[in-house]
Amino acid sequence: MLQALASVIFFFACTMVACSATAEAPLALVYDDVGVCAEECALHAANAAKLAGFQVVTVSAATLDQHLSDKASVWIQPGGNAIEVSDHLGVEKLSLIRNFVSRGGGYIGFCAGGFLADVTVDDAGLKPGLGIIPVSAYEYLENDTQAQVLPILWEGFPKHLFFQEGAAFASGLKDRVQVIATYSEGAAAVIQAVFGKGIVIASGVHPEAPEQWLEHEGLSSPDGTHEDLAAELVMRASRK
Repeated sequence: MLQALASVIFFFACTMVACSATAEAPLALVYDDVGVCAEECALHAANAAKLAGFQVVTVSAATLDQHLSDKASVWIQPGGNAIEVSDHLGVEKLSLIRNFVSRGGGYIGFCAGGFLADVTVDDAGLKPGLGIIPVSAYEYLENDTQAQVLPILWEGFPKHLFFQEGAAFASGLKDRVQVIATYSEGAAAVIQAVFGKGIVIASGVHPEAPEQWLEHEGLSSPDGTHEDLAAELVMRASRK
């Protein structure tokens, strides 16, 4: 009888803990508005956050406000077109994201999101970015718009990741920038930096890319897809 009672108490305790854990799961905000790629970049960025155990809310320029940002652990900027994103968000909304990171929020930028982390996002230096990384982002394969799978070293381990018109990041400032991954000749492909109290991850490659993207482009990867690496970046940015 006592054993049965203990089992019932244990069941309800575990149920309550599970409910509590779900309610307390950290919140990731994923930008899904003008400038995000049509190939469901926001969806797959959100999937990376869910894989990392986060609740996800998609955000547009119209719904981004200080109250919503204060509740979140990380901001995720998907791939697409950084110039269009900059134009659509404007200086005021860019400042909200910058202040969110400065106060301790995390930032993960995939491809265009990596470019957006820079001070400006266009060649002329006229379109404002977030200015949250201490090195500049530049087009890794200039004038090459083809989707491809590139060999990289991820913390010393060889991987093959989806890439299309992505960034590399200038070398230097090793005391302020941690290089997570490099392209084959050594240029930084994924970096981690600190901005204020927040952690910034900028990626020129797409670890969040699903198998469908490869199939659509007629590509294959010798080591498959790497959504787990995208989830790892979300956790790193949020200090989880």
